[in-house]
Amino acid sequence: MQGKMEEKRKNEKGESVTRVAILLRSEMTESDWIPDDSGGLPDEGGPVLPETGAGSEARHLEIRMFGTLERRNGRVILSYEETELTGMAGATTTLSFREGNPALVTMLRYGAVSTALVFEEGVRHFCTYKTEPYPFEVCIHAHRVTNTLSEEGGALTLDYHVEIQGAKADHSVLTIAITPVPEEVRD
Repeated sequence: MQGKMEEKRKNEKGESVTRVAILLRSEMTESDWIPDDSGGLPDEGGPVLPETGAGSEARHLEIRMFGTLERRNGRVILSYEETELTGMAGATTTLSFREGNPALVTMLRYGAVSTALVFEEGVRHFCTYKTEPYPFEVCIHAHRVTNTLSEEGGALTLDYHVEIQGAKADHSVLTIAITPVPEEVRD
């Protein structure tokens, strides 16, 4: 049947694997925001988030690529290869979450860059980012996590600040939209 969606493949454990087309959009601005001890969002009595830092311009990136979406051991896992456009060629990125808790997302990167980042709305997570020549600590403070990723498609939006060694903060909004790949597009 023309245009029929590919039947879901199974991995060696019989778990579902779907090939997906990915549209990744990223916007990053430098920010003067440094969280106070409340750690809350502005409407919760926490710090007010400026749109951008003084004189900074937003950097936009839009990339289309392919990846896989798997269901494994109660988790949903989106995997894709980074490109030169992201500055992380040679790295593989996986985003995962428990099926019952899509608002807590873990991002793992391995290869040319190695890191484990945790995104949870309203919570600061300290993480290590490993690059050459040395690793450094970052803090991820997610302000909004919206996640509708599934085998049928959907999107993930992460709106967050990255603090680098407590000194500099970048504000990022990362949106990843996925669509299952039709059978005739497969390689």
